[in-house]
Amino acid sequence: MARHHPQPLWLSLHFHSLPLDQLNAGDSVLAIAEKQRIAFATDAAAAAGIYPGMRIGTAYALHPDIKIVERTPAREADALQALSEWCYQFTPTVIPYKKDCLLLEIGGSLTLFRGISRLRQQIAQGLDQQGYHFHEGLAHTKEAAWLFSQVRRDYPDAPLSAREMNEFSAPEPDFWLPQLQALPLQYLDTAAKAKQQLFNMGFGSLGDLLALPRQEVGQRFGRDLLQSLTAIVGEPARLDADFKPAQTFAAQVDFANGLSKVDELIEPMKELLGELMTFLHRQQLYTQGLEWQFYYFRLPCDRLHIHTSPANNNLDSLLSLSKLKLEQYILKAPLESLGLSSSVFTAANAGSGELFPELSSPSNQLRDYRQLLDKLLTRLGDGQLKTLSLGDEHLPEYQHVASELVQQNIEDIRLPKQAANGSEQQRHLPLWLTNKPVPIAAPTAAAGPLRLVYGPQRVDSHWWKERSRRDYFIARHQNGSYCWVYQDLGNQRWFLQGFYG
Repeated sequence: MARHHPQPLWLSLHFHSLPLDQLNAGDSVLAIAEKQRIAFATDAAAAAGIYPGMRIGTAYALHPDIKIVERTPAREADALQALSEWCYQFTPTVIPYKKDCLLLEIGGSLTLFRGISRLRQQIAQGLDQQGYHFHEGLAHTKEAAWLFSQVRRDYPDAPLSAREMNEFSAPEPDFWLPQLQALPLQYLDTAAKAKQQLFNMGFGSLGDLLALPRQEVGQRFGRDLLQSLTAIVGEPARLDADFKPAQTFAAQVDFANGLSKVDELIEPMKELLGELMTFLHRQQLYTQGLEWQFYYFRLPCDRLHIHTSPANNNLDSLLSLSKLKLEQYILKAPLESLGLSSSVFTAANAGSGELFPELSSPSNQLRDYRQLLDKLLTRLGDGQLKTLSLGDEHLPEYQHVASELVQQNIEDIRLPKQAANGSEQQRHLPLWLTNKPVPIAAPTAAAGPLRLVYGPQRVDSHWWKERSRRDYFIARHQNGSYCWVYQDLGNQRWFLQGFYG
């Protein structure tokens, strides 16, 4: 039985004010300049008479306090990359287009998101929360969808489709033809010289051009226009590279007027961590480390590194660790931008949730234990905590080896196990050992400062180099405390080696 493939349906998202939106300009009087002329202006700047194409000097004359920022295409590309990552949750086919547009193939997503209206609403709400302005276009080809988004730039109230659509299935290609035929040629994505030639010959709409035989269009106006025309109506299959999710995470918040207080960083940090959690959730990953970047207007960038374990891979924990690290940092000057990046990940385990989360289970205890270690190491730094590991030794002073605990090793930490099923010697080991055995006077089984109450236990080891034969006892001090002592059978001397809690 042949499998039914849904008709393609492309949604074009044209971010017409991307340079301003990625700066979080808001209501400030701000403009973006390119080649000594105003390229973009906020509504507040436009109200002051400042418009694209104006010279920078004229803008300052109209509003001396205006903030003018030089356009940075790299930041705009980063913003479009972040938007591509975000849109990937709605469809696996996302194509960045013309530096300020995303093309989404949503024909296969309509049922999942309960109809095209709900899907568009969810996308619009998410972009609005991020502060982005955009115009939509909808069609059976990505080229046509892009053209329609350009029309809605000039006519925001124009309908997405000339006729009512089915919520759960994309219409046939012929559905879009009347709307395409009425499209003015000024929106055609072709060279200005070719468009002027068409205007001079009396062509006014796309329908005028579509009425000509394709071969004649190619002969009279060139191969590029023919390919563009046939791609719009969906005749050829011109493949573009689909968007693939990045293997690293990077995001940035810009402060148009600068930021000079550490307390003011908390909300931008929360915003960036929220983007990171969305990235991790979509790709089913845990992060093993973060890097915060503090970009100053005129000073070199500062960086703060935070290593994390999977136990802390949630927004609240990552924000808490970041706050701890921030307590150790002093801003040198007003910040221009705050960046967050992460590049080391592990696969997330699809573990089952707790049926009764209020009950403490070993897994919860281990998670809490690792979260505590993360916080301690973030505050104190690597090398400030020690962990004990079991050595292949019988003599107590060599059985446990202390080593530096770093955050990359937290996942190797396990909760201490009960020694109920261990050997008799293990069950009677004291909680505290001395750094090295301390010589003492011989205790007795009756009176005296130390009185033997349990033992002996024989330890015979190191026969291969310098043999050590010991008898261990539990002794009670006259003040009521208990300690661990032994007699060296080689020289008959007595030593103190530990205390019981």
